Amino acid sequence: MRVGSGITSHIDTGYVRTYPVFMNVTLSIDDQLLEKARKHANAAGTSVNQMVRDYLKSVVGEDDIEADIAFFRRTSGQGNPPPDWKFDREEMYNERLDRYGRS
Repeated sequence: MRVGSGITSHIDTGYVRTYPVFMNVTLSIDDQLLEKARKHANAAGTSVNQMVRDYLKSVVGEDDIEADIAFFRRTSGQGNPPPDWKFDREEMYNERLDRYGRS
């Protein structure tokens, strides 16, 4: 796309697909604890790796794209700022410094 030439390009944002990307993470775990976890996982028919993933999902929740989209649609445009309000970066910055402390 060239700016100012009157030529524009269309970006299709109607369909977006996301794919999971797994990362390897190194954890420091006591040998005895790991052995107990392996036995527990084996008895449950799973792996320690899967148990850790399941635990983390339970802590932070799992992404639900459809629910996120529905929430966005429900709440989009619901804001009602005062008519004279204008974004002020300096004001926002100072508010954050006041809230979290100045260093």
